Amino acid sequence: MFSRLIGLLRWILLFYKIFHGRGHGTYGKEAVSKALDVYESTFSIGIDQQIAAEKIIARAKSFFIDELRENVSLIRLGAKFDGGYYVPADSSFDYVISAGIGKNCEFEQEFASQGVTVIAIDPTVPSLPHPHSSITHIQKFLSGSLNNRKCVSLKAIVEGYNNELKKTILKLDIEGAEYEILESIEKNRLFSGLLIVEFHNLYQVTNDSFRQQFERTLSFLEDRYQPIHFHSNNWGTFHNVGNYFFPEVFEVTLINREISHQLIPGTSPLLSVPNNPKRLEIPNKIFEA
Repeated sequence: MFSRLIGLLRWILLFYKIFHGRGHGTYGKEAVSKALDVYESTFSIGIDQQIAAEKIIARAKSFFIDELRENVSLIRLGAKFDGGYYVPADSSFDYVISAGIGKNCEFEQEFASQGVTVIAIDPTVPSLPHPHSSITHIQKFLSGSLNNRKCVSLKAIVEGYNNELKKTILKLDIEGAEYEILESIEKNRLFSGLLIVEFHNLYQVTNDSFRQQFERTLSFLEDRYQPIHFHSNNWGTFHNVGNYFFPEVFEVTLINREISHQLIPGTSPLLSVPNNPKRLEIPNKIFEA
């Protein structure tokens, strides 16, 4: 009972930290309600699940936040709010494979306008909002292994376009399917030079199956990539397991360790741009609350 009281006090403190002096903004009733529902659900999990979840969240913080390489000059490309991503300012890539476009392809157009070959994969749109001669649209789901009428595998795309992977940016914004694709990258050794991923569904970290999948993903990323940018997506909310808080959705840019020495040290302008301008940002320090 005492530990639960401490947990509740930690939640109150977190809300205070985020909202103090920022009364003009809000996460909205739905987001706050969902956060509280998830907090209450932690009472129903077993102690073993909680401990295992805490360990993997601590490991995620260690990699994405503590190992974040900050002395890199970055630029933000794409939409003003949701749909903008971060890349090294001095980067030179020949290919972009982008899965998850929706109604916004500004990120892809930025590269196409520079003569970069872009493969845009999204089954939900019949055509791109702004077609470009350097952008090929594949109206299918990106799959870890399937190649059929509805799906195309990353391996098939790489082989079909003869991509030199270390000169390729792979961007994944595919609403939870990123874990399958990341596992296929490791299995088929498809290590792109730059990896941009929006991670989803972290609220499931107390679920054994999801946690094990997330752990495999972390192991692969820790071995092959170094994070150079991290941003909590405030379209999602934040969650709590035991002593740890964490965002439900976050975006991360990672550089292949084999080419990380090519990055030119520098500083970047203020990069904190909310995905949803009507909500307050979720600070990276949420991991430390």
